[in-house]
Amino acid sequence: MDGYAVRSADIACVPATLRVVAQSAAGHPVDIRIEPGEAVRIFTGALVPAGADTIVLQEDTQTGPEQTVTVCAFSPVDRHIRPAGLDFKVGEALLRAGRCLTFRDIALAAAMNVSWLPVVRRPQVAILSTGDEIRLPGETIGPGDLIGSNGFALSAFVESHGGVAIDLGIARDERASLRTLVSAVRGAELLLTSGGVSARLLEGRGATGKTADERIPGWRAGDRSARQSRLGHGRCHSVRIAGVERPARATSRIGS
Repeated sequence: MDGYAVRSADIACVPATLRVVAQSAAGHPVDIRIEPGEAVRIFTGALVPAGADTIVLQEDTQTGPEQTVTVCAFSPVDRHIRPAGLDFKVGEALLRAGRCLTFRDIALAAAMNVSWLPVVRRPQVAILSTGDEIRLPGETIGPGDLIGSNGFALSAFVESHGGVAIDLGIARDERASLRTLVSAVRGAELLLTSGGVSARLLEGRGATGKTADERIPGWRAGDRSARQSRLGHGRCHSVRIAGVERPARATSRIGS
């Protein structure tokens, strides 16, 4: 609030005339202590000078001669003053690990004078539908065909929980088709496959390449339809939220 920083004891009886000894503006504080009978002209966002315990609005004052001001209305202690530590205090936990950062969190981190935050990228989840009988919505459906809805449901589920869905399309019931589509999964943390399969086809899913480097590390999830889930790995990064250089630090690997 624009007005005058004063001692509440000096304006217990109004009108009260005070001597204006300085001016305090945002970014330009005054290094003085207000003594009895004194006032400091103050503007919104400015640091309250030592000795003052209340702010009188300029609408409740009248400017007088020779650097004086007459206060016409009483202002109680702490009126129009925001105390230090109002937003947060030293040692208070404000952003805990594991949360998805929002624009409010970014603003809070900046207000905390934190220029970098360690983050984990949104998980990349590859989704593969399988089966000669699977058709996309809108395609011609023949006898024995099924519309592939699982892939769309899984993609929406992944996105709604903060992941990035990578649609690999539909793999036919042959190794070449599986190998071609699964080769596009590199960089993803998780591969989800959908489709009821036989043991023969399940073996085909595992044969993504002839060498160890071509295979995707992971494990088999033994559910009722013998589907597989395969996990990759992610990395921890830092994201800049202010214009300063990132401190030197090693990225850490999560998962395996």
